[in-house]
Amino acid sequence: MNIIVYMVVCLFGLGSWVTVIALFAQLPLFVVTLPEQWTLSSYLTILIQLSNIAPLAFTIASKCCKDNRKYEIPVIYAIRAVSFLGSALVAAFWNYTTWIGGALRSSPLFLLTFFLAAAATTGSVTEFPYMGRFRGEYMTAFCIGQGLSSLLPSVLSLIQGTGGAKECPGNNTNHSNLWINSSITPIEPSIPVNQPLYGVAPFFATISFFMFVSSISFWLLNYLSISKSEYNVDTAAVEQSIVVTASQRDKETHTINPLRKDDVQQTQVDNPIFENDGNDKSLVLPRVLPINPSISRCDLINLLVQIAVICGFVNGIIPSVLPYSCIPYGSTVYHLSVSLSQLANPLFCFLALWYPARSLSLISGCTVLGTALAAYILCAAALSPTPPLLGNPVGDSLIVTAAIVNSAAFSYVKACVATLLTTGGRNALLHYGITM
Repeated sequence: MNIIVYMVVCLFGLGSWVTVIALFAQLPLFVVTLPEQWTLSSYLTILIQLSNIAPLAFTIASKCCKDNRKYEIPVIYAIRAVSFLGSALVAAFWNYTTWIGGALRSSPLFLLTFFLAAAATTGSVTEFPYMGRFRGEYMTAFCIGQGLSSLLPSVLSLIQGTGGAKECPGNNTNHSNLWINSSITPIEPSIPVNQPLYGVAPFFATISFFMFVSSISFWLLNYLSISKSEYNVDTAAVEQSIVVTASQRDKETHTINPLRKDDVQQTQVDNPIFENDGNDKSLVLPRVLPINPSISRCDLINLLVQIAVICGFVNGIIPSVLPYSCIPYGSTVYHLSVSLSQLANPLFCFLALWYPARSLSLISGCTVLGTALAAYILCAAALSPTPPLLGNPVGDSLIVTAAIVNSAAFSYVKACVATLLTTGGRNALLHYGITM
């Protein structure tokens, strides 16, 4: 493994979801400035879900092409360009509004959110298959980079400070004092706030810079000779999914199921290493090339269903209801829930690298744990503005802990499943990306 290439892959993965996560990291400041206020997270979540039309269109188009691999790299370049420009435009126009239907709407932010989310979701169905070009250990680097895409906005948000409203406003907030000079209008905060260390514009300018770094990293992966040297020995064979060993290359192939204890002890399928078979001194092959579907169809469906449920919570339900769950406890509780839950994401991705779950029952148990905590968050939102233990420090700690552990459990499951599916070849990774 080349450490330089490993770090470049991490930086490439950093740009996967960082722009979308940054939007939610700034919600505590958005809601006290923009006219939608506490309903803003629901608007953003709906737009993100609508953006899934982009990866759906790409998947259908790629299925209609004979050689769909050649479109992966140009599409990823386009994704990085949209993410870079979109985050820069958010920094400039996030607080601009327009009159629609007799009310002020954050139209520029909504439009940019849609394009940023479309780029991120399309990246899921292009970047995972692209990483199949590299040796197995570099998939872990990409997962680390995806975890960092959550860590970076969280760290910037924690440094930024709490911000947020000093008190929760009523639904009858008057916006008549906003000055209007044109159809597109910047607005000032209408709710008293605790001033953060820096505003939304510097925050997204920093995100835009890291998107530029991620774009350069992708270019390096395609053109550096040391990057090309880390490609799979037989990329075509990896796509066909056949398992082969150096000592058995002319014999019957052997399928390894990473969910079976005996097969796991037999070889390290997720991190194939290169060694000589002892009989042919001139030929060095991977001990195991992940080239035959090593996970049964039933297990694959089980894992993908769990990922679909997790992504439904992480990308849809939880972000839209979390403000209603946390705001009654105070804006500080909300800010900590958002920031620390995002901070837990990369930390448990690292945990999955060192202590991967190879048991289907353990993966399912973590999914059940995360789902139970998500149910508590939903219950608190349903009971808002009087959620459980309101006014009690235990209630504050409980809702923050639920958000953190929920994020940790779901992040751990996603990382473990991604590691397992690296043994299934390009098609398994494509299905994983589609489910994401």
